[in-house]
Amino acid sequence: MKEDLFAGYSSEFRKELEYLKKYNGADDEELRRHIECALSFAREDGAEDTMGITYYYIANAFFFTENLKETKHYADLAGTCLMNTQNYVMLMYLYNLYGVIMIMEGNDNAAADYLMTVIDLAKEHQAYIMGGMACENIGGIYVSYGAYDEALPMYQKSRRMFAKDKNAAQLLYIMINLQAWSGICMLHTGRMQNIIEYENTLEQLVRRAEDAGRNYPKFAVFLFRAQELVLAGERDSEKAAEVIAELEKMADEAPYSEYYLEYRDYYELLMKYGDRQKTAHFAQRLKDIIADSGFTDYMKVAVCAMLIRCCRWLGEEEEAQKYCVIYFELSSIKLRQTCNNIHNTVETHERIYGMHKAQQKILLENQKLAMEARMDELTGIPNRAAFDDQMEKMFAEPQLPECSFAIEILDIDQFKSINDTYGHLAGDDCLRVLGKCLQKAALDEHFFAARYGGDEFVVIIKDKTREEIGEFASALLEAVKKENIPNINSGVESYVTISQGICCHESCHERVSVLECLAQADRALYLAKQKGGNRFEILMNTDVSPEDKTWIGKRRD
Repeated sequence: MKEDLFAGYSSEFRKELEYLKKYNGADDEELRRHIECALSFAREDGAEDTMGITYYYIANAFFFTENLKETKHYADLAGTCLMNTQNYVMLMYLYNLYGVIMIMEGNDNAAADYLMTVIDLAKEHQAYIMGGMACENIGGIYVSYGAYDEALPMYQKSRRMFAKDKNAAQLLYIMINLQAWSGICMLHTGRMQNIIEYENTLEQLVRRAEDAGRNYPKFAVFLFRAQELVLAGERDSEKAAEVIAELEKMADEAPYSEYYLEYRDYYELLMKYGDRQKTAHFAQRLKDIIADSGFTDYMKVAVCAMLIRCCRWLGEEEEAQKYCVIYFELSSIKLRQTCNNIHNTVETHERIYGMHKAQQKILLENQKLAMEARMDELTGIPNRAAFDDQMEKMFAEPQLPECSFAIEILDIDQFKSINDTYGHLAGDDCLRVLGKCLQKAALDEHFFAARYGGDEFVVIIKDKTREEIGEFASALLEAVKKENIPNINSGVESYVTISQGICCHESCHERVSVLECLAQADRALYLAKQKGGNRFEILMNTDVSPEDKTWIGKRRD
């Protein structure tokens, strides 16, 4: 499902939103300037949907500055605006961002809740790309705990969802990331039988990105390559040394908030690789993160856990003890804050999701009302408005001249005598019974039956032969007869009977109009009445004479 989220906005406004959408942590002052500009455009527009989209992309931009406080602030503002709209695409984007924020804060239960909501919405609205991204993030939760067995199926499910969307091929970055992490999970779980195939596919995707001059997740790709070499016993090879040197360079430059999964696997790899110098260098990078006030306590807890292991592996027991104390302090703060964060998260989630459910209920109610407006209250089958819609759709089809179809008009023989003899309530009961007979007879998807008005009913029949149409008409006559509804003054039979007029249009004939078909079916019904009723008459398009066509617009007495 591809949506132009900026449709209808001015070119200047679109430019500001595109800047925020693609922002990757360049200049903070420049970012602030673009935020103010985008907000001014959004306020001029005044729509909640517009404000919600703007707030979301501001939150997304702050995420790449590793400022989770501002990210959450603007995400909450986006949620407040979007929950009053039916913009499910943006709600999926927002829920996915909330999920990632919760992962970064260590609130994995709330993260999984948000991401599963994205998957549910994606299935409902066929937004497979968003569903795939949510599955990928759930896989990331499992990886953060070292649960590679559980992560691998989620990555595979993510790839399957992307494959359903024709626009997924444009998401080369994500496809490479998925392929790399699927390979890493396979290496960790010992599933080596298809690893060469995974490696070849990954290399093809990487070449495509390089040839197109596009960015791709190098950290994940090099991590896969390095782990494959180490596990294959080539850790002392020149190729392994080159790959790990490249990883070390990326670890220095890569923002932790974006590459927290890669950091976890990278420090494990360094200890397997046995390079003290690189491990010590990486440990210093982790110490810098802990000393940086821009990182949250939640993030620092995970960093401390890595750092303690690195220090112990390096034999730095005093350092390990020092960071054990910090780990305990941060964990205590995290424990106290978790309850508040969970409460706030659940409250926001319930508010947004509750509004979504309320909107869904309204949508279903509207659909129900629209459906009821197309149903005949007395007989329970579609009414004339529904029949007119069906005919309009059918005659709008360009292939109509090449298909076979028929239009049938039927009514009750001497219906007036039922009302005169038994009363109007009996007449209503008779119409209800006929409606039920039509429902039972027209169960096939090739039939569409409706009440046209009074005691007249109409049936559209598609892709049936003349013999099959005759069988349908005969079965309907028999069904009405079996009901044995009295009509002693009809002059036809002592029970209620019907007459049917059918116009058949065969393929490869000239195109006809709606009025011509109805007029010819009406002409056939007139012939059935002339022959005594309780029967059906079929006119083929080729059987209609020029004088018959003058029947258009006339009605029987």
